[in-house]
Amino acid sequence: MLLSERIRHRLKQQGRAEGRREFARSLAAWYERQQRALERGEKFDEPPPGVSR
Repeated sequence: MLLSERIRHRLKQQGRAEGRREFARSLAAWYERQQRALERGEKFDEPPPGVSR
């Protein structure tokens, strides 16, 4: 494998890892909003991240 291919592959992997971390952060924030709404007795109908209506 050429050096340029290895670099390209590593950057692609890093991008995927960052995407997974970003999704995990948005999911944690969604769960937090859901929990607060349920504690207050409010209806929570926001779809989770990554799910379109």
